[in-house]
Amino acid sequence: MTPSFPFGQQHVEQQHADPRHGEGSRFERWRAALADGNGPDVNRILAMAAMIVLHLVAVMLLLRPQSIEPVEAKQETILVEPIKLDQPPPPPVPVPVERTPTAPVRQPSPPVRQPDPLPDSQALDIHVPPVDTVGETTDVIADNAIDDGPPDLSPMTGARLAYASAPAPRYPVKAVREGRSGTVLLQVVVDETGQPIEVTVSRSSGHRDLDQAAVRQVLKSWRFQPATRDGHPIRAIGLVPVDFRL
Repeated sequence: MTPSFPFGQQHVEQQHADPRHGEGSRFERWRAALADGNGPDVNRILAMAAMIVLHLVAVMLLLRPQSIEPVEAKQETILVEPIKLDQPPPPPVPVPVERTPTAPVRQPSPPVRQPDPLPDSQALDIHVPPVDTVGETTDVIADNAIDDGPPDLSPMTGARLAYASAPAPRYPVKAVREGRSGTVLLQVVVDETGQPIEVTVSRSSGHRDLDQAAVRQVLKSWRFQPATRDGHPIRAIGLVPVDFRL
């Protein structure tokens, strides 16, 4: 029967039995421990080592950078149909036009502005000084009259006109309110019948409304005895005063 020694004693003996190592080989100690059944659990150590290795492999797999494959962009081909623009029509060819001379257009003469009518209310009659006449007739006898040839019917200028009818003009109301007065000297053209056909102001009274009232009255209501030359009635041009006094 082999005697059993404690693990410590056997271990000391093995250390003294090995001449190469003073304290004994570590390997021999492990081998003896394993054979004796008093060493560490080998299976548990191997399991723990395997678990550690598996964890290390998993960590390395997680830490390894993943390779990302580039995604190729899809290229789409778009066909663009060119737009056809309509060509503009060619400009029209100018056709030469023959210009015919036109007669100049005669501008109509501006109408003669007649004076505004005066109100009849609150009007005052005025005094018209009489015009001197030569004798009882207004016949004008030309000096050195010659019987031969046609009579001279040109207007007589500077004639002393004789009244046939000369009603006084009405005094303008505004002139009465403002106390206006004065004498208007009119140049009157009388035709062959004694009708005044043109009246203009030769000398103003200083007030436009008095001048217009005199012109309107002479044209509208006055009549003269026609002037004559060699027994023929002719036109005459003379001066007529119209006096406005309040």
